[in-house]
Amino acid sequence: KSASIRVPLGEVVKETFGVDLEVALLTRRQWLAPLSFITTGADLVVPLPAEGAWAKELQDFRFLPVGCLVSSTAPHVTLSTCKAKTQLPNQVVNSFGNDLPTVELEEQVGRGRKIIFAALGTMALADRWDQDLGKASGGNLPAGVTGKQFCQHVWKVLIHAMEELGEDYFCVLCVGKQPDALDFLENALPSNILVRSSVPQVAMLDKFADVFISHAGFNSLQESLMAGVPLVAVPQAVDQPANAIKVQQCSWGISFLKPIESLSQKALTSSLRELCSPTSHCRRAVASARTNLTGGVQSLVEKLLDMRLGMEGHETSADSI
Repeated sequence: KSASIRVPLGEVVKETFGVDLEVALLTRRQWLAPLSFITTGADLVVPLPAEGAWAKELQDFRFLPVGCLVSSTAPHVTLSTCKAKTQLPNQVVNSFGNDLPTVELEEQVGRGRKIIFAALGTMALADRWDQDLGKASGGNLPAGVTGKQFCQHVWKVLIHAMEELGEDYFCVLCVGKQPDALDFLENALPSNILVRSSVPQVAMLDKFADVFISHAGFNSLQESLMAGVPLVAVPQAVDQPANAIKVQQCSWGISFLKPIESLSQKALTSSLRELCSPTSHCRRAVASARTNLTGGVQSLVEKLLDMRLGMEGHETSADSI
């Protein structure tokens, strides 16, 4: 049905402007371009399969990593919306605020506390809150584990770790807007944890975070590296386990594959202490990764201008023949 809409409109665009949008192959048009730009650094490019192991149309596919385009002017917000089907009639969507708690964080930094930022992404917090997350995890999570069960496992461990770490550490914990997000709590949260539904993630990482406890989604991974913040990776599914392996291999942080089994209070407490240390080798590795990722906007503009000049030069040469 979508093709029946795209194709006629594409024909009008082609007739009017002379631009072929390849609307009949909308999902594959990137393979047809002479060169595709990807907005990441070379360190994060996944190697392509061996020649002959992929579709024929990909044999001539060329891409160029230009660097990351993360910008505070286009912030990534850790916002997750509550699915209506998870809400009972008498339940009210939780809202702990979506703003950056600047005043509280500046006070904590002024006291010399290390800032832990924890956000687990929209897949677990919204899309699969009450659905089987393990099914899409490739064995990283046990079958039948829902987004809620995953999140609450991580949060329970984190709460106990923050109790052990004490007043030298402060945590901003994003819990989304599910009405039953915190129904596992038996006691009040420790005073060194501040709960938010979501926060502007880029700003939080840039300005305050010393360590990021993350599901290791690709956007979050890049944003953390761009801010120079090491990660505690607790992957769920899809690309996240592979990203977490990359984090561990490159010393960008500490990863807990199969986190239902591997993430414990002792292990998380030790990891947070290690990553918050100014002498941590992970901090040096993240700083190096940041250097390789930066400059994406400038690099992309330069490449596009070079291509434009090349096209104009080609047209000029053709006209002179």
